[in-house]
Amino acid sequence: MKLEKQVTSLKLSKKLKKLGVKQYSEFYWYFKVDTGWDVVQSVYAEDVFGTWYNDTPKVSAFTVAELGEMLPPQIKVEREYLNLTMTKWSNGKFGIGYSREDKYNDTEASARAKMLIYLIENNLK
Repeated sequence: MKLEKQVTSLKLSKKLKKLGVKQYSEFYWYFKVDTGWDVVQSVYAEDVFGTWYNDTPKVSAFTVAELGEMLPPQIKVEREYLNLTMTKWSNGKFGIGYSREDKYNDTEASARAKMLIYLIENNLK
């Protein structure tokens, strides 16, 4: 499986950064002038792209496990507690949700990212 399918998409990674999610992960989307955006494991970034500079555009590319640590096992909506669920359909898509609200995507990491964005934007986390 390609690394890009195992981490949050660039678009969702940028959205999480904009919402203030701490930028610490095992993988990063990294911009290099001659090749554009690419994803790289943090321990290999210097070998692949050269020295990390503070002004180098980069955003965390979160894994399923990292997002699993960020998503609460349950949330309280009004007077009801809703448990986190995950579903994988036969068409390969993933669904992440809390009973009433589900987010879908082609990869589990991006489905989890969409749910985290929803929780932050709705002050549920």
